[in-house]
Amino acid sequence: MSWFYPKWLRELLTEVDGQTVDAKRVLAIGGSGAFFYFQFHSVVINHSPFDPLSFASGVAAIVAGLGAAINLGRAGEKPPNG
Repeated sequence: MSWFYPKWLRELLTEVDGQTVDAKRVLAIGGSGAFFYFQFHSVVINHSPFDPLSFASGVAAIVAGLGAAINLGRAGEKPPNG
């Protein structure tokens, strides 16, 4: 196990087999990080007022899109140990 690629991160980014890196999950984590960073930048750096409704709808869109993408792509994943 590597310091830069621990087991919890491998389980988060790979398909069911634990070996194949899933592009959907990588893009979702990167997009989520960018979403939270830009919200932080808008409020803290630019001193814009925090809009909880738009923040919550953005988070809901990310979660729904990720859930749908992973569920739709599950049929093409390799089974574990096979």
